[in-house]
Amino acid sequence: MATSILSLRFLTAVGLTITSLTCLASRNPHVVAALSAVYTAADYTAADTAAISAHILITLGPLVNFAGIFTGVTVFRPLVNLFYIVDHGLGAMWLLAYTMQPRMDYRVLWYIFLWTSLPVLVFELAAIAVQWRLTRLKLAL
Repeated sequence: MATSILSLRFLTAVGLTITSLTCLASRNPHVVAALSAVYTAADYTAADTAAISAHILITLGPLVNFAGIFTGVTVFRPLVNLFYIVDHGLGAMWLLAYTMQPRMDYRVLWYIFLWTSLPVLVFELAAIAVQWRLTRLKLAL
């Protein structure tokens, strides 16, 4: 059971990463949908930069998750693994639906980040920080 949960956690993290990079490559219609009918190059550049930033932050969640998997910090915590599986799965499906709707505003990406990647970032970085702190305390003793 633990190996299948861990495998599924890895696969959903890979799926969210690939989906986010695919969305990044097809961001132009979403950026244009957020702008008014008449827009300048500066407006487009600002919106495009915001969309790229959201994509980078969405991709950062699974990458930190990989760090947690490969360092073994949260590998043996079944509830954390299930949370990550559900979170990454929902994020990948939401990004896939977002990619299929070219008239959807790019600002939806910030909600996807807040609900699917930010919790993973916070939990995983906190677990890594606690593990690092405990390791330092053991070495000091």
